[in-house]
Amino acid sequence: MCTDASVAVALTNGRHRTAALTDMMRQRTGAAITFLFVRQHCDRGSEAKSPPSLEETWSLLQSRGDMELGGLQRRYIDFTSALFREGFLDNQYTQLQQLQDESNPEFVLEVVTLFFQDSEKLLDELSRTLDQQVVDFKKVDAHVHQLKGSSASIGAQRVKNVCMAFRNCCEERNQEGCLRCLQQVRQEYFLVKSKLETLFRLEKQILAAGGSVPVLW
Repeated sequence: MCTDASVAVALTNGRHRTAALTDMMRQRTGAAITFLFVRQHCDRGSEAKSPPSLEETWSLLQSRGDMELGGLQRRYIDFTSALFREGFLDNQYTQLQQLQDESNPEFVLEVVTLFFQDSEKLLDELSRTLDQQVVDFKKVDAHVHQLKGSSASIGAQRVKNVCMAFRNCCEERNQEGCLRCLQQVRQEYFLVKSKLETLFRLEKQILAAGGSVPVLW
């Protein structure tokens, strides 16, 4: 179904047809209409004995909307599968998705947003602590432990794995090793953040197109 906030309308035979088609689409979709000249559709109207009917034009727009929605859903499936295959996410993320329902449709987004906020605070604190002349390795380890726990809770597997190596460096009181791990964990964090933000944008696009987000478990 064409339920996007912007729907392309082919102008085929003057203002009266445009107005009639606009009224039809407003009744059926409630969408705000954006007018676009669609060359192939205009050509059809000029070459044919009679221009396409309003119902034919509506059917055309419906089929285009369905194709667009199907493409978004396939892209979502491919993108999500790659996140698991490449180790960015693990099964904990799937379990998080299973806790989301109609009563709390943005549960995953809210949890992940909190993860983003907490992680960036911890990364800043780790940078300040490791920049000291005398490093408090217990404090560093406590921050890394917290970051490891929060990343594990949303299934950010690669962040969690770097945190495990990070903690080993803390136990060895290895400042250079800790700095290397901090750089790695920062890199992995911003990578998974970018991936998840893309995933959430895809979900919003699918819902805006009147579809449902594919379930992969």
